[in-house]
Amino acid sequence: QQQGFHALCTKLDGLSPLKILGRGYSITQNDQQHVITNTKQIAKGDRITTQLADGQILSEVIAVK
Repeated sequence: QQQGFHALCTKLDGLSPLKILGRGYSITQNDQQHVITNTKQIAKGDRITTQLADGQILSEVIAVK
């Protein structure tokens, strides 16, 4: 049982948002802090925030393709 518990903890740790960001993924949000999942949610001139493992990038959209 203890070994199974340890295996589940290891899997859960790998799904941690901080671990995922550490693997190179990011989370991008609009000014209302809604997560951007597709290009239809943003337009030229919008301000977005991208969360990385070590901080944030604040950007202004210059084009959507």
